[in-house]
Amino acid sequence: MILYIETMEKFERDGGAMNVDVCGSSRGEDEQVKIDVDSLASSVEHMMSQKLTMSDKCCIFKVPYILRRHSEKAYLPNAFSIGPWHRDGKLMKATEKVKLKYLKGLLSQACKGITLKGLIEAIREIEKLARECYAGQIDMDEEEFVKMLAENNFKLHDLLAYPRRKEP
Repeated sequence: MILYIETMEKFERDGGAMNVDVCGSSRGEDEQVKIDVDSLASSVEHMMSQKLTMSDKCCIFKVPYILRRHSEKAYLPNAFSIGPWHRDGKLMKATEKVKLKYLKGLLSQACKGITLKGLIEAIREIEKLARECYAGQIDMDEEEFVKMLAENNFKLHDLLAYPRRKEP
């Protein structure tokens, strides 16, 4: 199947017969754009069949440049970094100690017999699966990544389990 797209001038001249203006007035009056729809569809199907750069399990994405280009600061964490991408920021280094405090506090409650060693072993078992959730390069070795998951997951647990109380 071959699709021909003609300019608006030709469309109007021919009385509106199956023509579409996709190029504006920059094209000549009788100029046509020829698109082989079957070939194009086949080409796109072939590209989709290739191994894509991200896992099907991806659910954590970086904000695309097109969204953050006007205000990069609006998309940067300013208190806590959860995950591997912003943890090296100057402000984030200070909050790493706070995360460790939360981890220590939760482990000291030991309501379910959770030990630090047991936690680290459990996270190590799912480390590869956790990496597949990120749509982007993670420049951390296994040990660093497991440590980051332990610190962040306990902070998340605390935030979700104990929401800030409203003042009376």
